[in-house]
Amino acid sequence: MWELPSEVQLIAIEGVRRLVDYQDSAYAACYLDRLARLQDVLPEAGATLLRETARHLALWMSYEDTIRVADLKTRGSRFARVRGEVSV
Repeated sequence: MWELPSEVQLIAIEGVRRLVDYQDSAYAACYLDRLARLQDVLPEAGATLLRETARHLALWMSYEDTIRVADLKTRGSRFARVRGEVSV
């Protein structure tokens, strides 16, 4: 098992959360595998490159097309949050 540098961990955690929601835990594991491969191939690149790659890779792997955006906007949790924000 490999370990991410501390500078990358928060971004990677958010990436995993996003990808589990987008598809499933196996897809999130694929994300982590890709980060591990990058770290293995370019160990001298450092945490900055890995952090930025983690951020962009999560976004690329969870492309928000029209159907995805509609799903996010029609979730009950979103309606509850909006009701709370406007004090309904």
